[in-house]
Amino acid sequence: FLVAHQQHVFYLHVCTTLLHGPPKSWEQALDFPDVSGEGLLSESMRLRNNVTQRDTVRARAAAFGIHPGYVWADDCIGFLLSTLDTLKLAAHTLLVVTADHGVRAKGSVRALGGSSIPMLMRWPAKLAAGSRTGELVSSVDLVPTLLEL
Repeated sequence: FLVAHQQHVFYLHVCTTLLHGPPKSWEQALDFPDVSGEGLLSESMRLRNNVTQRDTVRARAAAFGIHPGYVWADDCIGFLLSTLDTLKLAAHTLLVVTADHGVRAKGSVRALGGSSIPMLMRWPAKLAAGSRTGELVSSVDLVPTLLEL
């Protein structure tokens, strides 16, 4: 998508279900590197489009003492950032990374910490690196607000 649309203004909304589903169910995908959301990948497609080295995810997670899903998600975000850099699009691209709920579970905002979901933004031409805010943001308002910029 990025390569095909690099000459135009674009809006790309990427959502993942990576850490969703019954406990550890998504981890089964780590054992099948030739399978993607598009089906079975050929060897050349797997080598050309492999965002993460699935066979190393568990070991890297164990080395850092974190959940394997965080390593996999980090690989995917890193791949996106690297592609933006390669295409010289990074400076003028707003990247937003957030979640639909916290790590404990879905539920009420008050009872399960639903108001403390992190949101990371990167827009080198407009936002200073390391900027922080304590403002409450709703993802419901995010897209309409961004489209007004």
